[in-house]
Amino acid sequence: DKLVETGHFKILSKDVGVPLVAISLLPGKDGKNRFYDEFQLSDRLRQSGWTLPAYTMPPSISHVKLLRAVIREDFSRALADKLVADMNRAIDYLDHHFCVTEEQVKEYGQHVVDDFLGKGPHIKPPKKSKFNGVC
Repeated sequence: DKLVETGHFKILSKDVGVPLVAISLLPGKDGKNRFYDEFQLSDRLRQSGWTLPAYTMPPSISHVKLLRAVIREDFSRALADKLVADMNRAIDYLDHHFCVTEEQVKEYGQHVVDDFLGKGPHIKPPKKSKFNGVC
């Protein structure tokens, strides 16, 4: 429930049956597309010690990507709260750092990526005409 409350995820798995949770990312704030996907989120969570593999669905619905979390018997409420906090931290990081996949470049168009890089916190380095160095 806490994952859904964050506004970032949609639960894809059923409530009963196998002890796992399958989730996918919802569009970003204000309905805008995210410049990252479940695979990049999985990689970011791995840096915090979590193993939530990302998958694509069969060819008929290959546009659907998901993260899978297997819930072990010793998974406590405190551990669940830590996972949600780490997921929020990873999303916050990815929201503020430019990440884009090749598929997204094709989908959004190169002009959108160029426009994004021209604005915001990204600063272009000054051009130098003289360099210090050893000849």
